[in-house]
Amino acid sequence: MCQSFVKFFLASFFVFTCMKSTFSNSEYWMTRITWKEYAVKFAPLGALFAADIVLSNYGFVYSSVSFVEIIKSGIPILVLIAGFMTGKDTISALKIVTILSTRA
Repeated sequence: MCQSFVKFFLASFFVFTCMKSTFSNSEYWMTRITWKEYAVKFAPLGALFAADIVLSNYGFVYSSVSFVEIIKSGIPILVLIAGFMTGKDTISALKIVTILSTRA
């Protein structure tokens, strides 16, 4: 728990000191975001990411190592299928051959 806070503070320090000029030109810089935009665009993503970490760690407690490895090996295929189904990615022979060759 302490390690997470230290990483957070070090990352914040890095952003505010070293990269402020780079990020301040962005339309999403902190002073340009309203609370409504934050609640709609960023908070749900943060909540889902936190839930993913908590539920994954909770699942590791009750799962065997071999089962976890089987599930982890199928994730690239599921991501590719989700990309095809949502239209974010296009199907190509190279992608299919690459996924199949790494899964065999």
